[in-house]
Amino acid sequence: MLKINLLPEEVKGDKRISSTVTLFNKIIVGALTVCFLLSIILHLLIVNVEKELGEKSTESRNAEKILEEFENLTKEKRNLQNQIDNLKSVETSFLWGKFFDQLQHRIPEGVWLTSVEGKSSEGVLLLVGESSSYASIRAFFSSLQSIEAVKNVELKEVKAIEGTNIYEFQVICSLGVKQDGGNNRESKEFLPERTKDN
Repeated sequence: MLKINLLPEEVKGDKRISSTVTLFNKIIVGALTVCFLLSIILHLLIVNVEKELGEKSTESRNAEKILEEFENLTKEKRNLQNQIDNLKSVETSFLWGKFFDQLQHRIPEGVWLTSVEGKSSEGVLLLVGESSSYASIRAFFSSLQSIEAVKNVELKEVKAIEGTNIYEFQVICSLGVKQDGGNNRESKEFLPERTKDN
């Protein structure tokens, strides 16, 4: 085989060229190796970051579920509170029923009721009636104070009906649970003193 050396005469047989080429090749191989290693490390970092992002996303979804459950519990709490408030209002209605049950047995002779007005939310009744005598009105007033469901009694007004011997009266009854067991009931009476019943 015929080999032709085309290098200049001054460098023919110079081994420095070949060593330079060898060094350059080693540098290139080393650089490629470093790049390969860096790419592997970068890939591992990316995989790790993606894993952490996935975990954060899962935690975020769990947090959203917890917030949703908390909102549902808050709504349920409000609903329960409304039900409790409604049950508390039923207590007043119960007292009304108790009041009327006992009232029918405590209306004295000579007294009749013409109107009963009130609001269950306030637990207050306005009784309007008529009587043929002051004594009967006083007896009715005392009877109201003995009713278990009555907390306070106030005789608001008594007036004679013109041209008759009949008196019209108004009584305000507050319904509720007596705090003192009924022994110290507040009452207000505005009947004028009479020497003789009419």
